[in-house]
Amino acid sequence: MLSPMSYDLTVPILETARKRRPSGKRWHTFVKESGIEINYYSMPYSGKQPINEGRLEVWPDIELCDYTFSAVVDWIRISFDTTSRHKASNIHRWASAVVDLEQTLFVQRLDGEDWRAGHEFTLQLQNPTPSGLERLCAALETKYKIDRQAIRIDGIEVSLDIYPKSGSDEDRRRMTEVLRHHVIVPELFWNTPGAQPRCAFGDIFEVKIPKPVVLGSTGKHRDKSNAAAHDALTPEHFRDLDAAAFQPQPVDGTFYFGRKGDVAMVRIQDKVTDKRTGNHAQKLEQHRKRSRIEVTLDRFVMRELGVEFEVDIRNLPFDHLVSGVFATTIPTLSAAGETPDAEELPVFAKGGVLGLDRYQRAKHIQDQIEAGAGRGSRRPSALGIKGHGVAWAEFRKRSRKALKRLETQWGR
Repeated sequence: MLSPMSYDLTVPILETARKRRPSGKRWHTFVKESGIEINYYSMPYSGKQPINEGRLEVWPDIELCDYTFSAVVDWIRISFDTTSRHKASNIHRWASAVVDLEQTLFVQRLDGEDWRAGHEFTLQLQNPTPSGLERLCAALETKYKIDRQAIRIDGIEVSLDIYPKSGSDEDRRRMTEVLRHHVIVPELFWNTPGAQPRCAFGDIFEVKIPKPVVLGSTGKHRDKSNAAAHDALTPEHFRDLDAAAFQPQPVDGTFYFGRKGDVAMVRIQDKVTDKRTGNHAQKLEQHRKRSRIEVTLDRFVMRELGVEFEVDIRNLPFDHLVSGVFATTIPTLSAAGETPDAEELPVFAKGGVLGLDRYQRAKHIQDQIEAGAGRGSRRPSALGIKGHGVAWAEFRKRSRKALKRLETQWGR
């Protein structure tokens, strides 16, 4: 990479802390600066896309060679029907003796009535291995007289883990913040109620209400929309142009997009605990702490990827996740001489590439309308899928290598 001209932006990393309420009787969580920062510098756009000509790329001052990339399958969920009626608890007890000691599993009836005997079940195996999954399916086939082709893959969770070679909390937190600042959110998750990017944080005894990364439209946005003369100028359009709508989040919170039970859900977290049960979790040893991005895929996505039966999992193209939900992006900003645009820079500082993408799309529509394009009811043309962002090639290369190793492990 070329040498930076200078730092154009310093992003403070936030964290949570606890303090007593004014009454002195109860504690609550608040957000403060952690004392750790990420510096950013700008470089002239080096690609060939006309839409980004004359713009500036904005890069984090972080060395990827100081980190180790690894990928794992967190769990696999299978579904099956039994010829006779059984209780989920009995299947769980039997299957627990089949899998390895360090593996756990969950068994449920498809209709959720686990206290009653039934025919249709799902079984979720944590920390699976190819041999362990094959052994479990073979045992199910024998024990419950199930045709092997009737055991289907119902879901999977895959994680990309990034470990600081130094082992330091500071380096790990920088990477976690870089992940959250540079993973692009597909449009699908913006248009689905409840799936928009959000962050949950707080003490284990508090109710964790997810905080949106981009706030909803307010009265002032609705007033501007009502006064506008174009149907593209919605309250959400003016919200996306408002830098105050983008909310920075603490690094020790869990960042989500997508909903549980939907076709896909993505989480980014500073992974310092494991094996959470209710209000308790196991603290990880220092060398096992890492930055993590994980995706849960349901059976519909699995079918699109060519996975239906247990044997198909060996052909799952894990590296396809890099261009989808694990896609890291470098933003490009309008240039004001040799420095980034003063309006776009604070939006990126608070909202990352996902907030900046919303802002830039709204600004693109605004500019087209003001220039006379799309007058009347015709909607101005939108930016493409990538917007003004460009792929972070080196990050994606390292991610893809980790996922390729996972493919090899699973028999591809």
